[in-house]
Amino acid sequence: ILAQYEIAHDMIVKFVGRDAPFRSCRHKVETTHIMEALSIEDPRFPVDCAEVLRLLRLYGPDGKRLQHPKVIEMMNDDSPPEYNAKPMKRFLRLLKEVDQQYNGQRG
Repeated sequence: ILAQYEIAHDMIVKFVGRDAPFRSCRHKVETTHIMEALSIEDPRFPVDCAEVLRLLRLYGPDGKRLQHPKVIEMMNDDSPPEYNAKPMKRFLRLLKEVDQQYNGQRG
C-alpha cells in the first residue's frame, strides 16, 4: 500500500496545476482528477497519503528524527489484514502517536 501512496503522491506533485492535455479547452489538472483516474474514492486519501509519507520520512527506515521500531515492524508485516481492518488508518495513527511522543519529549 505504501507503494500506492508514493505513486499517487508523485502524480499529484507532478501534475496538479498543470494544463490538462485537451486541445479544445483549457483546464488545470486537479487532485480529484488524479483520484478519479486511479479509481480512489476515499476523499481523505490525498491528505492521508501526504501525511503518511511525511511522517514516514521522519520515523521510518532512515528516518530523519529516528527509526521507530513499531513503525518498522508495521511496515514489514506481510500478514493479510483481518476482515474489515484498516491497516493504513492504523499505520497513520501510529505515525501520529510517534510524532506526538517525539514532540512532547522535546517540549
